[in-house]
Amino acid sequence: MNWTDHEYYIKIVPPNEFIFDECLIFLGISNQEVLHQIKDGAVYKLIKIKDAREGW
Repeated sequence: MNWTDHEYYIKIVPPNEFIFDECLIFLGISNQEVLHQIKDGAVYKLIKIKDAREGW
């Protein structure tokens, strides 16, 4: 898997076999999901990169 760091977000490029539209259907089943958001065909998820106490 390839990815690109854009400083404020990371763009992940999955392998050709990955079917993103199918994943969007699965992830969008519940409108009460709190761990991610789907907007305009993209998935947004907050992830912890560094501990805030490390002063990044």
